[in-house]
Amino acid sequence: MYLLEDNVEKIKGIGSKKAQAFSAMGIETVKDLIYYFPKRYSSYTLCNSPEEIERDGAYIFPIVYDGRAVVKRSYNSTKYTEWTILLNGGKRLQMLWFNQPYISKSLEKNVKYTVKASVELEINTVKIINPVFTKEAGEALSTADNGQYFEPVYTSGAILKSSQIGKTVREVFSEGCEVKETLPPDILEKYSLAPLGDALRMIHMPQTADQHNKALERFVFDELFTLGLRIELSKAKRAMQSGCGISVDTQKMNDFTSSLGYTLTNGQKNALDAILKDLGEEKPMNRLLHGDVGCGKTVVALGACYGVSTAGGQSVIMVPTEVLARQHFESASRVLAPLGVRVGLLCGKMQRSARENTKKAIASGEINVLIATHAVISDDVSFKNLTLAVTDEQHRFGVKQRARVLAKGEGVNMLAMSATPIPRTLSLTLFGDMDISEISELPPGRTPIKTYYVNTSMSQRISNFVRTRIESGEQAYIICPMIDEDDGEKASVNEVYTRFALKTFKGISVGMMHSRMSKEDKEEVMAKFAAGQIKILVSTTVIEVGVNVPNATVMVIENAERFGLSQLHQLRGRVGRGDKKAYCILVTDSENKRTIERMRVLSSTTNGFEIAQRDLEMRGAGERFGLKQHGDGLFKYARLPRDTDFLSDIRATVEALLRDDERLKQIDFNYPEDIINILN
Repeated sequence: MYLLEDNVEKIKGIGSKKAQAFSAMGIETVKDLIYYFPKRYSSYTLCNSPEEIERDGAYIFPIVYDGRAVVKRSYNSTKYTEWTILLNGGKRLQMLWFNQPYISKSLEKNVKYTVKASVELEINTVKIINPVFTKEAGEALSTADNGQYFEPVYTSGAILKSSQIGKTVREVFSEGCEVKETLPPDILEKYSLAPLGDALRMIHMPQTADQHNKALERFVFDELFTLGLRIELSKAKRAMQSGCGISVDTQKMNDFTSSLGYTLTNGQKNALDAILKDLGEEKPMNRLLHGDVGCGKTVVALGACYGVSTAGGQSVIMVPTEVLARQHFESASRVLAPLGVRVGLLCGKMQRSARENTKKAIASGEINVLIATHAVISDDVSFKNLTLAVTDEQHRFGVKQRARVLAKGEGVNMLAMSATPIPRTLSLTLFGDMDISEISELPPGRTPIKTYYVNTSMSQRISNFVRTRIESGEQAYIICPMIDEDDGEKASVNEVYTRFALKTFKGISVGMMHSRMSKEDKEEVMAKFAAGQIKILVSTTVIEVGVNVPNATVMVIENAERFGLSQLHQLRGRVGRGDKKAYCILVTDSENKRTIERMRVLSSTTNGFEIAQRDLEMRGAGERFGLKQHGDGLFKYARLPRDTDFLSDIRATVEALLRDDERLKQIDFNYPEDIINILN
């Protein structure tokens, strides 16, 4: 029997080379392996012999090889291997292998194989192209039930194929693996949940669709239970804390708003008032400020920082990248420096002398407002009187990272900002431990982004349009869903970048950015684009939310059908940040009705809250559990708003558990780290 903490190299059939391949995929232990769930399943009909095949479809059946496969040549001289067998009733089974010349030599005569293939019925012929033969007949057929076999398909690595991953998983469950239950019996009974060990086996090797759904139901529950637990524990911890209760100078706040040179929107005013009120309370603030891209959250945060400075406190705004930190530093300096507030910058790439001077100024209280990357959580960074911590794009920072910032002061107030518009009923469910402010309108003067959706027949016209905008001194983003070519599609970063740089836009500076690049290389590319040195940026979705490039006026999104509605809106928000007309072009050849509906929604409105609501409505339809894994960016298994009521019920269970210390001890909270990332 295997132990969860065993290294994968202990699994039968796994040597050091395969263990390294698993490690490259993030699979180090048996526990990592059994929590590496299939991305989908292929369904096959089980037959006892090819005689039973009566219609087109995917089948699995046993067969004994008679040694009669022969290599032939087609009319265009292409070689292929053919093996034909006569069946009852005058039919014949014809199996053809193309581009596999080794097949006739690899099959062993008089050996029984399991054949897995897609079948096409022609007149008196059962025809199969490139069938897959395996000697694992008994194992494969034993996992089938009711005439169906569900084959798990795993995300493969550079070396390991899906079939190899599946074989290793089957070995673990065949030999045995003790999995400790994480929930008390009464909760399992209340929600009719499968025990964890059974759920893990069924998610990998379902014998029926119902078994898979039952397994998935367990992991949906675990995911929502973990979220509910974290929300309630956060609320309980917050209730026990005491804040600093600072008094903000009202007159000086009036000076701040007057100095901006423009009038805050009602949403900005209400958010700032709520924050200032929280700062005066005797418990620490824990507020989420969310709104559409470009709605003006940053100036609200700067207003809060200024208010803290009037009471003698310090603030830090923590951002995920150095490029964004430098942009925030420049904008904060423009707004706050004239009011006598000293703004500091702390990044990982600073020269040592500058970093040391900044740290001294922070510790002495000389710096009132600090703009920082993750560098601020270092042990050698200390504040004189940290009062407010702001996280920009809060989902980019883990719980531990935020906790380390809050630990740098007593009763530090927390303001989290997110550019993802969330319908209010949903935000109250997801962020039950936080007070919420939303900014639902954009500042006046913003020019709406014109959005169009077209097919690839318009590619030349799109290229001509991009060239026109570049020649007018503007810049463009080209977004691709993949880094490399996939399934024959050409809209990959590498392919588009090569074609643009060497042919379509030869002579124009074209940059490339994707997730495989190092953090330093990505920041360098983004800095060059922000500075105007790169005119066209070909990228995956790693383009930084929040980075402000007012000169970027065009965004072309290739294979737009591969992105969710809210994600497309977030991407679109990278343009239209200046005073020039901006355009977003969605390119898709898909004729799927839901895809077309998403394109129409994007083309008809730029209101992020309306789009978020439509997105949830479109993705929330259907049964709770299906045969295909799903996710909406917030969860791995659960779907909202469909599961919102389920989450509310689970939170009530969690609240009851937290009031019952004895029952709480029955729960093992050591869930896999990747089960949920919404609060990380």
